[in-house]
Amino acid sequence: ALLAASFALGNWSALATVIRKPAVVELLRAGGVLLRTFALVGTALKTTKEASMPLWATLQCAAAAARSAHLIVFERLSLQAMLASSAATSDPDIARALCTLALEAFAVLTLLPKVLTRRRL
Repeated sequence: ALLAASFALGNWSALATVIRKPAVVELLRAGGVLLRTFALVGTALKTTKEASMPLWATLQCAAAAARSAHLIVFERLSLQAMLASSAATSDPDIARALCTLALEAFAVLTLLPKVLTRRRL
């Protein structure tokens, strides 16, 4: 941590120039969804304690559904716009929303086996 802090302080002007670029801001904005999906999938696949995993996975699936619904309402996405868009020709906002929805769906599909397991007494 000390090494990273000294690097950031020593190269502050170069880092500030890079951070101000729009592409870096978009990468940081989109990175949260990707990191959350990695954390969910990693936790679901590598956990050894099964005691509370079905409840945790169910809550995470419900949260993913709520985030997806919020995104659809907030971005005012219609089903026609999502189905008609392609990655190369679509509006960047629609493409970003579709990628976010795909990551949420991937997280739900990965957690689904954990949701459907039963606790054994």
